[in-house]
Amino acid sequence: MAITTEVTFHGVDHSDVAEAEIRRRADHMERYFDHIVFCKVTVEKPNNRRAHGDHFDIHIRIGVPGPDIIISNEAKPGHNHEDPYIIIRDAFDAAERKLKKHADKIRKERTRQARIVTKTDIPD
Repeated sequence: MAITTEVTFHGVDHSDVAEAEIRRRADHMERYFDHIVFCKVTVEKPNNRRAHGDHFDIHIRIGVPGPDIIISNEAKPGHNHEDPYIIIRDAFDAAERKLKKHADKIRKERTRQARIVTKTDIPD
């Protein structure tokens, strides 16, 4: 099942290629956790004057059971955030790490609950 993905560009020209890559990466996340409700991605140009060149920020919000997973990959001094594909890659790599961690936490909690139920079902 494909994830409902919303892609928004602020202060940056829309790029069909960048949007396609974002959607591909968002759909790819389903292999780590199959209960993703939505994925909202914003690509924007920072509004500060300290940034020189074409720096980009990317924000990802992933709707999952429990608190949403939020990634903000913002331009930092000394980092190459001029290439939107690099920042898309880095942001989704971080999102996948958080998603895997979230999936492991849920899996462990379900296992713990199953053990509790099994122990209480055993007659004395």
